[in-house]
Amino acid sequence: MEETFNYVKEEFSKKNIYLDLNKFNNLEDLLFAHNNKIINIDLLIICTPSGMHCEQAIEGAKNYINICTEKPMALNVRDCKRMIQICKENNVRLFIVKQNRLNTTLKDLKTKLEKKMFGKIGIISLNVFWLLL
Repeated sequence: MEETFNYVKEEFSKKNIYLDLNKFNNLEDLLFAHNNKIINIDLLIICTPSGMHCEQAIEGAKNYINICTEKPMALNVRDCKRMIQICKENNVRLFIVKQNRLNTTLKDLKTKLEKKMFGKIGIISLNVFWLLL
């Protein structure tokens, strides 16, 4: 975590962007800071191992924070229903996403874009088919 934190600070500083970053080593400390108005959280993005998604989403929702978690949403339907119910009860949004940042095709496309292999691009239209029948 320390390595990632330092990397982010370094990359932004190269662009002359000053970030007053806070670092938290666990969810409890993060939620404590939010509840005590040290920081304000609009959205909690959960990118932890799948088995942790349910409990972390519920904790965030109980603290009135919108939740975004990567798939799978949870490990079983019961936990999915719990997440949905707690978010409804606390009037927060729940988003489930399928991240694609490590997809080899997208990484290849990014490399080619960075090398300007496509010339000047005016517009891009993209269709992604996840299931072909």
